[in-house]
Amino acid sequence: QQRKVQMKSFAVLAIIATLASADEVVKARRVSKEAPCRVKPAEQPNTKPGKPLPEVDVPDSWLWNDIRGANLLTTIRQQHIPQYCGSCWAQAASSSLSDRIKIARSGAWPEINIAPQVLISCEMPDDGCHGGFALNAFKWMAENETTDETCSNYFARGHDNGQECSAMIKCRNCNPGEACYVPDKYRVYGVEEYGEVKGEEAMKQEIYQRGPIACGVAVPQALDDYTGG
Repeated sequence: QQRKVQMKSFAVLAIIATLASADEVVKARRVSKEAPCRVKPAEQPNTKPGKPLPEVDVPDSWLWNDIRGANLLTTIRQQHIPQYCGSCWAQAASSSLSDRIKIARSGAWPEINIAPQVLISCEMPDDGCHGGFALNAFKWMAENETTDETCSNYFARGHDNGQECSAMIKCRNCNPGEACYVPDKYRVYGVEEYGEVKGEEAMKQEIYQRGPIACGVAVPQALDDYTGG
């Protein structure tokens, strides 16, 4: 039986629906798996929002990667290495949670990067490398435990294309010349509160007071077809 050290954090999702008509947004909800970064679905998971934030004066510019000279943001990823994987939804959720953990820890070493691999392998309401919705990822992390990238490397494959959920996906260690194994003890993370932030001012307050958010942008087909000019 594995011994796990728990850490809980707060994550929030914001969806920005803009530039698209209502008909186009409804059509996008029926999008194929070839368009992995999806707009808000008609039926959403229940949320666990925290207390509303009090409004404060927000500066014209606020960069979490330059707070008195310190970078409080985590590693930027390339989701298509070592092969194409439409995991933008999992990358957004895990990255924003990682950033908030770093902010809460005042940038303390070591940096904690929540593993998107666990989401694309184990979070079943969505389609792994064929797309999903970040709010589902936050819900899953609120109901389950996830790990960081010292436990779970990114394969750019999910439950839909060859990397199904397992104890080894959540945390593994390997020694040269020996079989990999699940460690007896490892750290796990979760989400205590999650929800939506609606409107420009509310998003600015959330980012300024708590940290980065995961966003989606609903756009018309014309933008997807745009090549220049």
